[in-house]
Amino acid sequence: MVLGATVVRAVLGRYADTGDDTVVGLNIGIDQPTKTADEAPAAEQVLQAKHIAMQLAGLVANARIEGVAPDHQAVPDMILAAFEADAEAYTQYYFAFEFVATLKQIGERIHLLAIPLIKVPGFEDTWTYLAEATRCWLFGHDTASVALCRAALELALREAIRRTPNTHPPLSGRDWDLNGLIRAARDEKILDNIAKNVAHDVRVAANDILHGNIPEHVATQTILDKTRSLVEHIVAATATKQP
Repeated sequence: MVLGATVVRAVLGRYADTGDDTVVGLNIGIDQPTKTADEAPAAEQVLQAKHIAMQLAGLVANARIEGVAPDHQAVPDMILAAFEADAEAYTQYYFAFEFVATLKQIGERIHLLAIPLIKVPGFEDTWTYLAEATRCWLFGHDTASVALCRAALELALREAIRRTPNTHPPLSGRDWDLNGLIRAARDEKILDNIAKNVAHDVRVAANDILHGNIPEHVATQTILDKTRSLVEHIVAATATKQP
């Protein structure tokens, strides 16, 4: 029994037990279906059992993601042994509910984003990294978002500088780290002084992330906005140049 073969009703809200194991109900703002006096206790027990199973499956899933202490190594296998064939289904139920819990945040954040004009040939890797940075931020993975913003900015600058007639960055070398790329982009007039300073803001924030200094949500949104704006500026400044 897997979620892919079930019907998912995303009607935003509480879990509603339908009595059919092939249906997961997510009723937003709607209470559970009314049960008769005879049905209510049994239905409540089934619902509680399913809830416990889902939470246990979530514990195992998070153990796979985050790891466990060495002396807890056997615990995930013990939990999975109790599920038999239903482990995959309850794991998918767990993540379905986790996803529903993030819908409000995604809905609030997505409308804060402008649509960047960046899909120009030659910048495909930049699109990919910037899209991943944006998705991470939408789902609340803010630190990953900032790290990917740094990568997107570096890729955009490398492609832009590669198109200039006077500068050709080698594949590696200290002079062509992000700091060097920002300096070269300013020299080539790809970035003006304001854009150069914004690029350094992204670089410093990402360096803090990579060294374990976790920024607050407001800072990560600002860094994402700055990166998206910078990439659009870089693409516009170099789109007419031949790759």
